[in-house]
Amino acid sequence: MADSSRDFYRRYSATIFTFALERGYCASNPVSGIKRMGSRGSIGILTPDEVEAILYMCTPQMLPYYAVGIFAGLRPLSEMTYLNWSHFDWNDHLIEV
Repeated sequence: MADSSRDFYRRYSATIFTFALERGYCASNPVSGIKRMGSRGSIGILTPDEVEAILYMCTPQMLPYYAVGIFAGLRPLSEMTYLNWSHFDWNDHLIEV
């Protein structure tokens, strides 16, 4: 399991035990002493060669997804997931997010 998944379950468990502790269902929160397992990655800028490699390796079906994500700067786990072709205004060159 990836560190990010473990951190998700650690946070989720901590929330449950905090709730239980507030209600008197347990004596302590056993998750409170567990530190983050993963480290936050740094946000970087792709080089032109990296962009070219990503787009070159894409299947034709995924190319629009990556092209819009890279060149429009949309977030893949929030803004991109709700897009469909009706959000694109081809005349004014706009994307409604």
